Amino acid sequence: MATSDAVLKRLEQKGAEADQIIEYLKQQVALLKEKAILQATLREEKKLRVENAKLKKEIEGLKQELIKAEIQNGVKQIPFPSGTPLKTDSTVSENEIQSIPITVSSGAKEQVKGEEKKMKEKTEK
Repeated sequence: MATSDAVLKRLEQKGAEADQIIEYLKQQVALLKEKAILQATLREEKKLRVENAKLKKEIEGLKQELIKAEIQNGVKQIPFPSGTPLKTDSTVSENEIQSIPITVSSGAKEQVKGEEKKMKEKTEK
């Protein structure tokens, strides 16, 4: 019986070690997956940057072709002012929004008042 207890104890110990090894390997697999995803993302980003550069070059070439064609057709070319940089994005700053005057027609004011009355009537019911 003493030998079977020793064997059983050794098997349990080996089982615990195997569980630890399995857990360690699972962690390593998860890390490798994350690393593979990161590398794939970086490769894709690099590929897109190269493609973006090619497209920018192509756009610049097409712009030059357009300018040449316009000059041949007699269209006067007006250069952009060098002191003011162009806005390339479509976002508008808060200062620009605040400086835009807003005018509301009297018809729109009446419509808003009518909607306010309807809302008050609904809340009273």
